[in-house]
Order: sequence, then structure tokens, then C-alpha cells
Amino acid sequence: MHVSQLVQNFIPKPQSNEYILNVGAGHNDDNHWLADQGYAIHAVDPTYSEEAKEGLIQKFPVGIQDFVLLPEKYKAIVAMNSLQFVGPDLPKVALKLMRALKPDGVLVCRVPLKLRSAVQNRDAKLTVENLLNLFADLEQLYLKEYWTDEKPHPGADFPHRHYVVDFVAKKK
Repeated sequence: MHVSQLVQNFIPKPQSNEYILNVGAGHNDDNHWLADQGYAIHAVDPTYSEEAKEGLIQKFPVGIQDFVLLPEKYKAIVAMNSLQFVGPDLPKVALKLMRALKPDGVLVCRVPLKLRSAVQNRDAKLTVENLLNLFADLEQLYLKEYWTDEKPHPGADFPHRHYVVDFVAKKK
């Protein structure tokens, strides 16, 4: 099982009946690890074929823009490699995510900002400054910018590197 180190390091142990929202959850191992810790998971991803429940994991086949979030519902929100796909609705989505966090709730995200390879070079419209401004109402706990190793990953057509930012913040 490959569980994100960010998730392991920054998601606190659950109290009873606590929820985590995983944005762009896909088929990653974070959902299963978090469920094993005792969290109920709302996994949101437009690539899911249908709504399904697998133990503590509830899957919703919808983008985060269209998912109805209840205020102060989630102990944590995880968005690993997904926010860059939201597009022009990102400011509205960021506000929606912040409102959905419980007090002291944690946002854990990883956002690729650039792609470099022999075949393609691309910069995302999102920058570190944009990300920090979007979530300025949260208390920043961790920020790291770095280049990933150049190696193929599932779904990649060619070896490439990403310049990413890992960002963790807490609702004040």
C-alpha cells in the first residue's frame, strides 16, 4: 500500500464518527489507510462510474465543483494532485472547502505546478502564491516546493518531472 506521507504525518487520529473528504480520490490507497484508522471517507472523483459504498468509504462520481458540502462536516480534507483540474471555479471551491472543515480541521494537498520532459513543457495556471491566497484564512502548518523524480507513473505517456507544492493548513 502506498499511502501519502503527508496524509500519514498530518491527519490526526479520529475521534468517534469523524469524516474526511478526499477530493479527486481516484483509486489511491489513502482512502483505505484512512478508513483503517477509523475515519468515514467521502471520496469525490468524476472518474468513478457510480456511487458506491465500500465499508467506511463512500464514493461519489462527481467533481468537487458539484458536490454538496455541509458546513463544518470534515475533520480533514485531502486533495492530492487534484486541485489543478478544478479550473476557473477554484476560488469558489477553495471557499467551499474551507467552510466544510470543522474548527481545527486540516487541509492536506499536493498540487503539481509545472511539468518538464523531453516531449513537453507545461506550467499550470496555479502558482504557490495563488494557492496561499486561496487558503489565506487557514493557518499554514507546512509548505514544501520541490521537483519530483523523472520516472513514469501510472497513466503517464512518457517520463517527466513535476514541480509540486505540498501544503497543509488548519482551520483557525
